[in-house]
Amino acid sequence: GKVVCISGCMDSQTSADAKIGGTYQGALTNALLQSLDKSKSWSDLINNVNKQLRLGQYSQISCLSSGNKIDLKNILWI
Repeated sequence: GKVVCISGCMDSQTSADAKIGGTYQGALTNALLQSLDKSKSWSDLINNVNKQLRLGQYSQISCLSSGNKIDLKNILWI
């Protein structure tokens, strides 16, 4: 099947845990949830996630990878 991985950070970094809105969660999880509705493509999604991480003052940079070739202009779950 088609598998896409969104990792919380680059291999040389550490993914942050954070207390956001009184709840402990990963910084990536929070950024991803804030980005899903406003992203129209895979490229939009990863750019919006990294924008949210920067706004939260996290130094980590999220990465998108897949075992298959994907069109970054399309989101496959729509």
